[in-house]
Amino acid sequence: MSKVLFGSATARGIAYGNVVKLQAPKLDILRKTVIDAKAEIQRFLASVKKAKSQLKDLEVDVLHKIGESESQIFASQSLMLSDPQMLNDVSKMIEEQLVNAEYALDCVIAELMKDLSRHQDSYFKERIFDLKDIKSRLLNILCDVNHQGLDIQLMTNMILVAESLSPSEAAKLDIKYISGIITKEGGITAHASILATKLGIPAIAGININEINEQDHVIIDTDNDQVIVNPDVKDQTYYRKKIDEYKKYLDRFVQYEDLKAQTKDGHLITIGTNIANLDDVKKIKDNQLEAIGLFRTECLFMANSYLPSECEQTKIYQDLLNRFKDKKIVIRTLDIGGDKPLSYLSLPKESNPFLGQRGIRFSLNYPKIFKSQIKALLTANTNSNLSILLPMVSNACEVIQAKNMIEEIKKELNLDTHYRLGIMVEVPAIAFNLEQIAPYIDFISIGSNDLIQYFFAADRLNPIVSSLYQPLSPVFLRFLDLIIKTANKLQLDVSVCGQMAAQSEAALILVGLGVNELSMDFNIQSQVKYALAHYTYQQLKNLAKKALKCQDSQAVIKLLK
Repeated sequence: MSKVLFGSATARGIAYGNVVKLQAPKLDILRKTVIDAKAEIQRFLASVKKAKSQLKDLEVDVLHKIGESESQIFASQSLMLSDPQMLNDVSKMIEEQLVNAEYALDCVIAELMKDLSRHQDSYFKERIFDLKDIKSRLLNILCDVNHQGLDIQLMTNMILVAESLSPSEAAKLDIKYISGIITKEGGITAHASILATKLGIPAIAGININEINEQDHVIIDTDNDQVIVNPDVKDQTYYRKKIDEYKKYLDRFVQYEDLKAQTKDGHLITIGTNIANLDDVKKIKDNQLEAIGLFRTECLFMANSYLPSECEQTKIYQDLLNRFKDKKIVIRTLDIGGDKPLSYLSLPKESNPFLGQRGIRFSLNYPKIFKSQIKALLTANTNSNLSILLPMVSNACEVIQAKNMIEEIKKELNLDTHYRLGIMVEVPAIAFNLEQIAPYIDFISIGSNDLIQYFFAADRLNPIVSSLYQPLSPVFLRFLDLIIKTANKLQLDVSVCGQMAAQSEAALILVGLGVNELSMDFNIQSQVKYALAHYTYQQLKNLAKKALKCQDSQAVIKLLK
């Protein structure tokens, strides 16, 4: 007999399949007395170091598999692991009470979760799942338990049922097998929900999972916030039809995969693809790829435990530039620092790395690493389709110094191939410095993620101030308008490669403001193309003008709806 359970949708969609219950390994954390507190503290700190290494691997994996924004979930967890208060509290408890690291960690994290649970804001409450994930990772390391991700036998049309789903577990979800997720705990802003949404897996939380048994057949209906357990023939027929309709809804985007991005009246917009390595383009047909709008070379450096040699880099860049020899390929020079450190480089610690030695600042301070990368790029550029992108530029001096180094290397290698040079617009000061920089560059690429957080002085990874991070704020849109108008006047090509470009609504405004290239992950491009195809260019310009005159972000969102 069928029954209906009500909850709250955390990732939209409809799913039908067989229940597989996820059982997290239970660790009995007992209080034990230790003799050598110093050694026990070192054991704890070693587990933190190993956990950070695992999170870095997971961050790179998610960057490749899902996207840059989602990979930041694990960068954020790594920052939480570095919290001096947490590290100090655990170490202090071990030292003063002579208890084992597992017990001290369990107690300290329990207190932190209690503090978060007192918040009324659901966003803060849902950071509890990140703390649980961190605790679980550390305890598994301390107890020598090898558990990372999902420990289940995979089969098609699985509906995963669990008390809760950690971000680490969500990152391991495989859409070939898992059709939906049902949990007792969780919310729409939980990181596991964000990952499920990006993967296109329907999810619902707040369900009494004791009412669901292994191998039950269930339907997830997020439109009505319900789960139907063992549906009857009538419900099965109805929802199979709904699932087919939903697939058709998604299929309407598929026809745009092979089409160029253009407005209703034929105004063309270049859609570039963001990639982190060569694997990201293997499944893309040549006719589906207009350009590589951003190749993040830091992923090549982060994926290794050593500094990649000039030869290794040349081979990778050559493979990419030769495969798409008739396409524009934008390759960003090494962009580390802030949330992207390299463990094998002994760099001085900075109190605020996000405002420290990042991007081009690092490259100019470590010219040997920069020159090695530039040599590899220029050597690989046999088809003259290379565009070099300098990150985190603050002033004209940095650009002149970098360009002089590039030209010296080109002369040294006796090369006559052509390259284009561009800068990332992430530092707000660049908006008032473009006229001085323009003679040395060919294009600008607006890195909206960092530009927004620097514009509002709000760390997007910090839940306390992340509400200030507002891409659709009219104040920020007016700032963008200034940048784009200045660049167009200086005859510089303008692209946007941050998360704004991948959001259909924001993309409409960007094109209306005069952006001629958007760069994003391949899997979202057809949706942006679909949105652009339903407006004339003049309509988008009018929409952008109205957005600039709005009072706040909510008014812009209302306008877009």
